[in-house]
Amino acid sequence: MDLSLFVRPGQRITAALWNKLVAAYRGARILAGDGITLRQTPDGTLISCSVWRPWNHPFKVTLSGTSATVSKGLINGIEPTIKDVPIGGTEKAPPPKLQFKTPKLDKEGRGWIAVEIVCEQEKWTIESATIVQIDTLETDDPASARHPLAMIREQLSGSLGLFQIEYFNLQHGASVRESGAARHFFWPA
Repeated sequence: MDLSLFVRPGQRITAALWNKLVAAYRGARILAGDGITLRQTPDGTLISCSVWRPWNHPFKVTLSGTSATVSKGLINGIEPTIKDVPIGGTEKAPPPKLQFKTPKLDKEGRGWIAVEIVCEQEKWTIESATIVQIDTLETDDPASARHPLAMIREQLSGSLGLFQIEYFNLQHGASVRESGAARHFFWPA
């Protein structure tokens, strides 16, 4: 912040001060680019984008009928698996698909594609990470936890809609109480 733009009562507004103020205003303007439109309103600026291109990011979920693919992502440096194959694939195996004949949905018609981790209970480091399709994010085992990558929702037409949640590689930590209960935390890496 340029403190020289502030004026004290009774101070003259010089040409140099006025030019600094104009430069600061011009520098703070929002500029439209290709496919971007701006609409000024009394309450602010509305920004619209007419060109949208998907981009590859960690844990990107793609739904195709009754299967899903998840792009490569890491959690504490560990690549999750689907049927014991890393989600990014190997030299001998392509990236695996998460198959589900009928998706597991809750009462409200929501399901989750999540990464499920299992921790060893001494140092609380991750032993395994697996991609699952589930109807709840809760687990009964204090050594395991689930983090949503995407939500699937049954549409009125009966088809499934996908809502991406996670866009980054993840870090995990656990806070353990004396009773043995654990609270799991996930955050972007």
